[in-house]
Amino acid sequence: MKLPTIPLRRTLIAATLAAALPATVQASTTVTIESMGFTANNNIIQTALPFFGSTPEVTLNWDPLPGGGGTLLNWLDSYSGRAAAYCGSGVDCRLDLLANAGSVVTLDSFWLGGWPNTNRQIAWSVIDLGTGDVLASDTPTGPNVPGVGGTTVILFASSATGLRIQFGPDGFNGGINDITFSATPVPEPGSWALWLAGLGGVALVVRRRR
Repeated sequence: MKLPTIPLRRTLIAATLAAALPATVQASTTVTIESMGFTANNNIIQTALPFFGSTPEVTLNWDPLPGGGGTLLNWLDSYSGRAAAYCGSGVDCRLDLLANAGSVVTLDSFWLGGWPNTNRQIAWSVIDLGTGDVLASDTPTGPNVPGVGGTTVILFASSATGLRIQFGPDGFNGGINDITFSATPVPEPGSWALWLAGLGGVALVVRRRR
């Protein structure tokens, strides 16, 4: 049987690989408290706007442990000059980013501010909900969040189950905003098989050319 010409073979192989390669990371999503549209303070976010900021790949739960004092509420200003989500005094606030089926969620960054526009000690951690492992954390020994401008935490933590952002232990005087995340689809087994077949085709063409 006559083989396709070299340019045609290259085109066929490129098309096979393009169709089979694992999907790339989705564009980042940034969820802000300002975009919730509240005109008053102290709304329970998960009650007023259930799963606000969720995407087809990632579900946000603003009250993962109801009744524990960590329920997130909105505040319109005064957290280092911005709006923020906060919780009760003397407890840790929690926000869960759950990876929907077939996706891996990556937390890129989040912003912390101190109330009322004051330097605050705010400890934070990011926990893998699948394993319980602490993927990143900071236990401050001084006022690490400035009252002017706040601070942005950049980390890039990933999980195929979900991630929990936890901050406090005084969640009343510390607030969160600008939660930025992305998602990567997990390839199906058939896609991997097709990808490997494409690599085999590349090797065959190279061998025949030699």
